[in-house]
Amino acid sequence: MATQKPARPSPYPGLHDKPFWEFTAKHEFRLPRCAQCGKYQWPPAAVCAGCLSDEYTWERVSGVGTVLSWVVFQRQYFPGIPPPYNCILVQLDEGPLFISNLVGVEDGAIDFDLRVQVDFQDLPEGYTLPVFRLTDS
Repeated sequence: MATQKPARPSPYPGLHDKPFWEFTAKHEFRLPRCAQCGKYQWPPAAVCAGCLSDEYTWERVSGVGTVLSWVVFQRQYFPGIPPPYNCILVQLDEGPLFISNLVGVEDGAIDFDLRVQVDFQDLPEGYTLPVFRLTDS
């Protein structure tokens, strides 16, 4: 009998981030943007951190940014995510900070100021995960 690979933890979409996961499932990278002051709000919240307006729209963003920081985990925290694996902090060109993983690169090659572009991984657990790859831009 074959051993089934343990699942990764799934997101638990809430009131404010549910649209994010719906767009991600369609391979669209969208973030909430305040309709009053134009500030992108990430993570999503009930009101804008800039002007406290509760009016916002989900706008497509480039998904291009710069690696500001990273860590490579050597310890296993979740059964479905074996180590080593990386976690990066990206400053998107539109301004917000976004935490994700860098794929297609050896963990030892991650460095400050790498230019990255969002990509999407459709996972067997039934959701799509935004990840990043190196880009030339």
